[in-house]
Amino acid sequence: MEENKKNILEQIEEEADETIHPFLEFIVNNLKTIGIVLGGVIILVGAYSGYKYYKYSSLNKAKKELGMLIVSSKDREKDLLSFLTKAPSELKPSIYVELVSLYFENNNLDKAYDVLENLKKLDDDIFAVCVLSQVNILMDKGDYKEAYNLVSTIDLDKYKNYKRETLFKKAFLAEKMNDFKNAYAYYVELKKEFKQEDTSYLDAKISNLKEKI
Repeated sequence: MEENKKNILEQIEEEADETIHPFLEFIVNNLKTIGIVLGGVIILVGAYSGYKYYKYSSLNKAKKELGMLIVSSKDREKDLLSFLTKAPSELKPSIYVELVSLYFENNNLDKAYDVLENLKKLDDDIFAVCVLSQVNILMDKGDYKEAYNLVSTIDLDKYKNYKRETLFKKAFLAEKMNDFKNAYAYYVELKKEFKQEDTSYLDAKISNLKEKI
């Protein structure tokens, strides 16, 4: 994961001079806001799932069984998949989250992607988080077109809390595909989301892309 983080950051740093560096640090230090590093967004999935399903579920026996499995299992993947077949529907999102976390830990990105696909269908509240995590995986593979099409499925009016990271990804991916007109438009829209923060990086991107249109 550190290597993925370095690779993505290097792509940005190649385009930035020292005057823009503070914003690069801002991106890295605010993964929940920008979410460009592989696996960064999955933290939000875990936090959300733990809050919603563990706090409000009354399925104590199933919760205890899952807790014991997570702590003591010698083959977490096998046991989680087995438990998934018999677990109450209310608890399945939490199991999927555990599987995604496991696959990220083991760098098994294809399996993580598939589990996220199932997870986002179970609960509309975390659809955007799952999609952003899937987009991270596709970006890491260099599948920019597929990643762009996927991130475009996020309704920004519905998922306003994820507007920044969605716009950032759309801008980044559009530029990767040489779609400079849309990349420019997304960066301009993204800049509006930063009221008082440093926008040096965005200003540089906007200026550079304007010359390419």
